[in-house]
Amino acid sequence: MDLLSDDRSMGPFDRQELRGRPAMSGQGTVLVTGGSGFIGSALVQALVRSGETVRVLDDNSRGAPRRLAAVERDIEFVQGDIRDAAAVDAAMRGIDEVHHLAYVNGTATFY
Repeated sequence: MDLLSDDRSMGPFDRQELRGRPAMSGQGTVLVTGGSGFIGSALVQALVRSGETVRVLDDNSRGAPRRLAAVERDIEFVQGDIRDAAAVDAAMRGIDEVHHLAYVNGTATFY
């Protein structure tokens, strides 16, 4: 069955979102956890290019702030650890969408 041609209710999604139009489209603030990491920084830059308001939560333990140099004036950076509930709570204020990429992999000597 083709989901886009089904006439039943789409639930919280509308047909435009399923056809590839970004759900946010400049309507809110996006939080990217792990935003200074390799993948996170690429996502942050893409979101900024598409006109999104972006906040990054990262402790830079694995990431590198230099990866965000091209957009540092266009984002809000929150220094914090994803495992710290107070830091996450503060970073979440006013957020409409989250891309959770923060992750501690390996061991203390992994890198």
